[in-house]
Amino acid sequence: MARPPKSETTREDLLAAARTLLVAKGVDNVSLRQIAKEAGYSPSSLYNYFDSKDAILAELAAAANLRLAEVLNAAGSLAELGREYVRFALENREDFELLFRMTPSKRRSLSQQSAPDSAYSVVLSAVRDAQKAGGFANADADHVAYGIWSLAHGQATLQTTMLDGFDADFETIDTTIFEAFLRGLHAID
Repeated sequence: MARPPKSETTREDLLAAARTLLVAKGVDNVSLRQIAKEAGYSPSSLYNYFDSKDAILAELAAAANLRLAEVLNAAGSLAELGREYVRFALENREDFELLFRMTPSKRRSLSQQSAPDSAYSVVLSAVRDAQKAGGFANADADHVAYGIWSLAHGQATLQTTMLDGFDADFETIDTTIFEAFLRGLHAID
């Protein structure tokens, strides 16, 4: 197997170092100097690959978005998709935080297409598939996807922050809430 060019290896080293530091210290407590040191490079050499800390964080966020999209794509139902979103957040807290700090939607209206590689597009596609199978036939797919996304995001945010360590069976609670939400959508259809 051919080795990647040195510049590609260096870039990967810097991203891996940044990821390690993010997990250990959190997004706000990592500097370019620390990333360079963790990767074994001089701070000035880092600028050959990234022009800022935000550029590194944006690249890590884009990778996290792709991982989240893969997780959501593997879900077998809309309720499972919501649970997987929450599970991703709980198991990948730094990625979850980074995703929503560094990747604002580029979409500015419902008339624009969502980015095809976005996790939201996976949700939207799953809703459209459910509509083709006879569910939510009269509902706007974007509205349903937004509802699922906001419900899952709210659960994930609460469980990774305010309710972190709270003793409750959130998986069962979340499932019950998702299923009730989806039943409610069928009822207004």
